[in-house]
Amino acid sequence: MVDPGAEAPLPSSAGWWLGCVSLPVFQFLLLRRYFRLVIWARFLWQVSRLELALVPTIGRSRPHALARGRWRSTFTYGTNFGFLRGRARHRG
Repeated sequence: MVDPGAEAPLPSSAGWWLGCVSLPVFQFLLLRRYFRLVIWARFLWQVSRLELALVPTIGRSRPHALARGRWRSTFTYGTNFGFLRGRARHRG
């Protein structure tokens, strides 16, 4: 049974470090993170409220090729052929 009039034990050096250094630093970093998230959310909300008149200035010659994944295969073939061409040139 615990005596209600008994004194609480003093914290150890690790307890003092926790209370005086670790927790305040952690709380500061946590509040800083929340503050940055609030600022970022407010910025995005304000940007979403802007009335923009966007005009495309560069048209795509083949937009359907990008949608079907042909750009990836063209890029892959181009890099492979470039690699082979480089090997042939250095062997010659």
